Amino acid sequence: MSVESLELHRNNITDTEQYKLIQEKALAGEPEFQYYLGLMFDTGRGVKRSPKDAIKWYSKAATSGVVNAQYYLGLLYDTEESGVPKDPDEAIKWFSMAAEEGHSMAKVRLNILLGF
Repeated sequence: MSVESLELHRNNITDTEQYKLIQEKALAGEPEFQYYLGLMFDTGRGVKRSPKDAIKWYSKAATSGVVNAQYYLGLLYDTEESGVPKDPDEAIKWFSMAAEEGHSMAKVRLNILLGF
């Protein structure tokens, strides 16, 4: 977690203000903030929940190597409750990437999908 992201958590700012700050950094191409923006859209914190936008921002972060973004992409593609059509191949792809980087929950989800 960067110093900037820690400051966002320490300061008493509203979710809307936090969204604006994170969006600015995400649009500037900062992968950590692209992940945070995806998380906001995924959970609906500070913005209207949008799985489509969550995938967009998680994907940007995930392709830059943000392991948690890879994991959450896997979750979105693995569960129907997210509003995203279930896609086991995409889930396996993203869980595999996160698992290769040592993400323990990605390893568990990947093993379940692969039937181990």
